[in-house]
Amino acid sequence: MRILHIITVGTSIVRNVARVCDSIYSLKRYCEVLNNWARALPDSAEDIDAYNNAVPSSPIYSEIREYVASDPFKPSAELNAFLSYLSRLASKGLKAMHDVILYSSDSGVCWFCTRIIDDFLRSFSGYDLGGLYNAKEQIMGSVKSVRVHSLGRDFHSGLLNLIAEIKKTVVREASKYDLIVANLTAGFKPESGMVILTAGLIGIDRIYYIHEYMREVVEIPIIPLEIPSNLRYMLRRVLRGYSLTESEKEILGKMGLIDNRGRVTPWAREWIKIMISS
Repeated sequence: MRILHIITVGTSIVRNVARVCDSIYSLKRYCEVLNNWARALPDSAEDIDAYNNAVPSSPIYSEIREYVASDPFKPSAELNAFLSYLSRLASKGLKAMHDVILYSSDSGVCWFCTRIIDDFLRSFSGYDLGGLYNAKEQIMGSVKSVRVHSLGRDFHSGLLNLIAEIKKTVVREASKYDLIVANLTAGFKPESGMVILTAGLIGIDRIYYIHEYMREVVEIPIIPLEIPSNLRYMLRRVLRGYSLTESEKEILGKMGLIDNRGRVTPWAREWIKIMISS
């Protein structure tokens, strides 16, 4: 069995390590830096600093990478969910090869966290994770990282870019995999919610995450969906610039695609383009 994991990445590594760095000898000297990074806005000096340190040659990168490797479940929400999910598959007797694509927001801090996770997972490529993480016969495959333009900076364009990137990946890679699953434990909640909403349309088979209170992996099965032909026809008319009837405006208004002047918004046009493209 071969599984592709689509993983949205947040800044949990930086935030969690910042909380405990005072008690870790090798990280004490970085506490101020990490606390600044944890509060950094995109393009701030602190955010740029995090981006510049997202390389193995950076001392702070090396120390945090080592700390994450010592117990990946604690500092990384993404790895906690991923490794717990693999353990769950192993408990069911399933054997699988796992490829991963990490989707980072457009900030230096998130890219730093993404590179740490990428580096950690890549170190196990080709290996069975059973001995270390109770995930017998779960083999780590390839790892890829994608920085999504505008994600975390501009809600509408970032959301569109995230969905477009994921759909492009799924369409391109679907034939190679038995399952395509999304790990949405980390990252921005509204964007993750939109991935859940559109999962059945863009080809994701299942979604999983670590439940905030139960502290266990929760899996959401996804029903394959298709836009009805009459609605698809209407949406194509929108893209071609045709005038809409009042009934069409009413339907699109209920979908949130019409502004208060009865016009399809530029954002909605881009959304329609992504959703009905093959």
